[in-house]
Amino acid sequence: METDLAALIADYWLRVDLRSPEPVDALYTDDGVFRAGALDLHGRAAIKSYFAERNREQAASGRLTRHLQTNLHLRLLTPTQALCRSTVVVFAGAGRPPLTTSTPATIADAEDECVLTADGWRFRSRRLTPVFLGPTAAAFAAPPA
Repeated sequence: METDLAALIADYWLRVDLRSPEPVDALYTDDGVFRAGALDLHGRAAIKSYFAERNREQAASGRLTRHLQTNLHLRLLTPTQALCRSTVVVFAGAGRPPLTTSTPATIADAEDECVLTADGWRFRSRRLTPVFLGPTAAAFAAPPA
């Protein structure tokens, strides 16, 4: 269980950072929710649309990101439900690698509700709560006023 959940989270960030042709929304349940700062997406269709647009915008602007997840704490609630908490450190910039950086774009607390489906573990909910925001943080990272 721990290995499968850690692999789910690692696969998620790999798909996000590398703008993978394997869609991020496939890692969510049909009624999945993704919240990050001011961003509040409900359902796989909304999540799919958001990441498709993100990929287009980042390809056009040359923006690169790397999400580093650490301090993973997993708690099995039932045999088919788990709560995962971790810290996510985001570096971002635009241009050709290697990019110069001095501080992370964002450091956030992550809380994931995961469920075991016929396709393996999936996110029912992902919530990223920014704790620190740097100068290259995404516009949505700041919570709504």
